[in-house]
Amino acid sequence: MKNPILEQFILESRDYLQRVGEILIKLEEEQSKDLLNELFRIVHTLKGNSGLFNFSAMTKLLHASEDLMNSLRDETISYSSHIADILLESMDIVSQMIDEVEAYGEPQLSTNERAQEKALLIREILSEKKQIETSEVLKLTSEEKTSKHYDYLVIPEEFRIKIVKAFFEGKNPIIVKYMPEEECFYKGEDPLFYVRKIPETIWSRFYLREKIEDIATFDIYRCITNFEAVTTADEETLKEHFKYILDQIEFIKPEIVSFIVPHGDKNGGPVYEDFVLDFRELLKSESIDILKNSLRALKELTSPTLFVASCLRWIEALIDYIPKSTPYIEALLRSIETLEPPMFDKIMETKKSEVEEIKVEKPIKTLEIPAELFRVFEEQRKVLEKIKDKDENIRRNTISSIILSLENAIKSLKNEELLEKFKREVKEENLETILSFIDEFIKEEKIITEEAKQLTEPQTVKTQKEERIIYKSEEPTTTKFLKVDEEKVNRLMNLIGELVVAKNSLLYLSKKVEREYGIASLSKEMKIQYSVINRISEDMQDAIMQVRMIPVATVFQRFPRLVRDLSKKLGKNVKLHIEGEDTEADKNVIEALTDPLIHLVRNSLDHGVELPEERIAKGKPETATITLRAKQEADRVIIQVEDDGRGINPEKIKIKAYEKGLITEEALSKIKDDEALNLIFLPGFSTKEETSELSGRGVGMDVVRTMVERFNGTVSVSSEKDRGTTVTMALPLSMAVSHVMLIEAAGRKYAFPLDVISETVRIREEDIHIFKGEMVVSLRGKVLPLFFLNDLIDLKAPALKNENNEYATVVINLKGEMFAVIVDSLLGTADIILKPFKGFLSSLRVFSGTAILGDGSILLVINPKELIYGS
Repeated sequence: MKNPILEQFILESRDYLQRVGEILIKLEEEQSKDLLNELFRIVHTLKGNSGLFNFSAMTKLLHASEDLMNSLRDETISYSSHIADILLESMDIVSQMIDEVEAYGEPQLSTNERAQEKALLIREILSEKKQIETSEVLKLTSEEKTSKHYDYLVIPEEFRIKIVKAFFEGKNPIIVKYMPEEECFYKGEDPLFYVRKIPETIWSRFYLREKIEDIATFDIYRCITNFEAVTTADEETLKEHFKYILDQIEFIKPEIVSFIVPHGDKNGGPVYEDFVLDFRELLKSESIDILKNSLRALKELTSPTLFVASCLRWIEALIDYIPKSTPYIEALLRSIETLEPPMFDKIMETKKSEVEEIKVEKPIKTLEIPAELFRVFEEQRKVLEKIKDKDENIRRNTISSIILSLENAIKSLKNEELLEKFKREVKEENLETILSFIDEFIKEEKIITEEAKQLTEPQTVKTQKEERIIYKSEEPTTTKFLKVDEEKVNRLMNLIGELVVAKNSLLYLSKKVEREYGIASLSKEMKIQYSVINRISEDMQDAIMQVRMIPVATVFQRFPRLVRDLSKKLGKNVKLHIEGEDTEADKNVIEALTDPLIHLVRNSLDHGVELPEERIAKGKPETATITLRAKQEADRVIIQVEDDGRGINPEKIKIKAYEKGLITEEALSKIKDDEALNLIFLPGFSTKEETSELSGRGVGMDVVRTMVERFNGTVSVSSEKDRGTTVTMALPLSMAVSHVMLIEAAGRKYAFPLDVISETVRIREEDIHIFKGEMVVSLRGKVLPLFFLNDLIDLKAPALKNENNEYATVVINLKGEMFAVIVDSLLGTADIILKPFKGFLSSLRVFSGTAILGDGSILLVINPKELIYGS
């Protein structure tokens, strides 16, 4: 897969799906509006992203899930375990589709069919009756608010005429308001493309929803543009066109009269009384040709900027639709007589509210009165109050100045009616008359302005999208995290491995310089430089290791879902508790934990946790607790799975192991209880009489031990009857660089992992004893089994002694059991990059793998467990 955008989609989708699963499970425990909102946002983003790649079945399922989540947010549907199951199953299907996209480039047919079926099921759950009622309420609310307050005059008259003609031709124009999200560009959305492709568009425009204060600092990738368009396409077609961004779209279904709003100068022009009378008579006879000629003649005599000319243009547009348009033409004829907006009350069957909407033009004008003008009137009023008691000459001069100021202020409004009223009512030098006018103006205009403000400002309910934008504005614009391809990190690891090998060669060369060429000073300088490079390489190694470190939460997060589903299937009440999820370890180590943890959790659920009635009978809480715990100790990560169930009965374990032939009768009588617990890790061991979907095959705990030991880890179990069981896994924090002890045997170099070596000692030949046919040695009060490495790995050479007749010996500790291994010589410690065997050589279990030494030679690293037990 070479499409970087698709790769990013897959990566982000998995993160989103993981979070969706967590939220759905949390919601079963605690109903939270914030969690529901976050859930909706994530699924909405997933839906939008899937639409970019034309994964239609995935998009359809996510869209249905999104609608269901929206119903949960609106409390139309209550959240329940059943709803959680459906949504979790839906997300499982989406997850499978993501996996198939990564593997094959697209979801498979069978998965697409499953997605379609699940989407259909969700649509059925969204009760049709509720859906219709909800959508109608929302539609009516939206149309009531928006159509009433939409400023139809932003649409030029020539386009409004086309829209009205479309009405009379049987079409139903719709106003589309598109408000793109600020981050829409990052989702691959192209708002302008969407608008340009709207079918059957009559008119469109765009505008900025906020002012750009400084163009130099404006973020060009933040969308602040809104779009509006009028189209005659049906609503279903529009919904299909905007199907991936429907939450950003508003549809308005306007009334025809909303567009028929003549405008222009109301003064001047010929006399229209005779025209109106004659036109009405012709209208009754429906003499369309004569009407057109009469109308054309009057239009030529009328300035196109006049209000009457606008009425005539509207009448001309409506003539072709007589008699259907006759009531509208009559209303326009009345407007020519009164010079007022047309009154469509006889046409509209509803009534006063719509009529008031058409009349809104006049109060809307009051909105254009600047606040400064009110301050002018108020200031002038204060001055008039102060001069009441002043000298007559001072009053006269001041009043003249005030009248002039008020007149200029009113003229700035270009409102002839108000100016005429001012000149008519205000008597020069009459202080009381001026005060009365100012008081009336301030009072009436403020009231009108407030009413107009309520009419024109949409009182929209705060949407979740608005909440999201506000939330995001508080977020930092930069991020501390950088997603890096795993291959790039692996390449860095390989390079640091090469550096470690190169570094080790410096020490080898320094010894060679001193030994073969006798240049001690140069050898010393090389050792100094070696120490510098060694420090730098260790720091680099540590830094790169930190890049590979991930929290165990990445594995732990999948278990709440597993525990929920299995506990329901088993009829048990179980709560999962997670501790130390921030503990970090190498990515490979963390990923290796997945299978062992699944087996351990399933084992706790099936074997450990009792049924509710059994727990109550024992005096325990009805709900059991399984704890996943992680912590770091030295250079190892400790993972524990603990339950408060029935515990493990050692006697039952011993008997089962004996019946299955896993231990002998002698071992049955001698084995201790704590040792018996570890028998559960033997292949084929199970206490279940019957095989079920969850257990009974005897492979679960064996898989745990095999996986853990493959990564040089250890696993142990402790249990107490009716108190519970704890399984502990200890794994190395990192698997990239290994610390080893170099040894020599039969002239060849080998290595033991440093973490299994307790100590190195020298033992004399006379200290070696034979006990029951086996070699042993007494060391610090303990008798240890003794082996010759040459014999264990089939080297045909005797072990070498030093001048004091002593053998070099490595003491190995395997899970508390001590062994002594004799080698020819000890060569010191080293850091190596271990390369495991592949192919046919992987069957050589006695060796963990190979490494390259500083002199270029190949080093075989011994697997102590296989060396001892396998031999």
